[in-house]
Amino acid sequence: MEPNPPDSNKEPAAEPLTRRAHTYEDDVSLAMNATDAATVQELLSTAREREATEKEYRTTTTQRRWYSFFSIILVVFAAGACGYAIYHYSQLTVPAEKIYSVGVFPSTTPIVASETDIRQTVQALQADTSLEHDKPLLVPLVTDAQTLSLLSKESLFAFIEARPTEPFAYSIDTIRLGAMNTGESADTFLILSVPDPQIASKEFLIAEPTLLQLFHRPLGIELGDHLAQVGKEFQSTYLYNMPVRILSAPDATTGTDTPVLLYGYATDRIIVITTNPAVLKAVYDTIIRQ
Repeated sequence: MEPNPPDSNKEPAAEPLTRRAHTYEDDVSLAMNATDAATVQELLSTAREREATEKEYRTTTTQRRWYSFFSIILVVFAAGACGYAIYHYSQLTVPAEKIYSVGVFPSTTPIVASETDIRQTVQALQADTSLEHDKPLLVPLVTDAQTLSLLSKESLFAFIEARPTEPFAYSIDTIRLGAMNTGESADTFLILSVPDPQIASKEFLIAEPTLLQLFHRPLGIELGDHLAQVGKEFQSTYLYNMPVRILSAPDATTGTDTPVLLYGYATDRIIVITTNPAVLKAVYDTIIRQ
């Protein structure tokens, strides 16, 4: 019997698995064997450099992002700290205000407030015949003979035994005692500087019913002789072309109204409180000549 002829349609037998399997290392080995060694070395070197560059780029980018994030946080905290500091400082400080002078006047010999009182001071000034006529003088009331420091506003109010209301005292910047020899005797007066004339005028109007009681001692007024005028209304008038507010009383001899106490503006920021209209004019004349 003849053997069967080979089947032409039959698939060829599969090659053994060990002959068909290729690994990555085999491929690289084949590629290296097929390529010049110098070229392979250059490719590997280039690949390492590219990998190092990309790694460094990623690291740098990450660091920059973190730096940016922390920078933003620091800026926010710094801005908050600055804002709080400004707010806290504004709450602790008071805006400085300009101090207005009462003007430049000659002065008497300083008087140490702790060694006398307002009654003795006024009596001594009224009896002083050495004062120049018709020339307003300031009386330096000082704390001690060594430093000759002038009394503060609050200390001067205490010395003249005046107890003004807080708004009234606040409307006054500086207050000084003065004296002027009118020929027969020396008339004492008070001269004040005010930072805001409108506020000062309002406070003076409110205080008018008590002004006589408030300032009778530094002005040398015998309050017992003018009890009828206590609480009475002041009248507006003009003296020497200056607007003043005046409290008057009938003269015991002539019956005509005479000033008991008056106050007016020598300038827009200087108020004079006196019993004699001539003092107001003398203060005004002295100031305008400066």
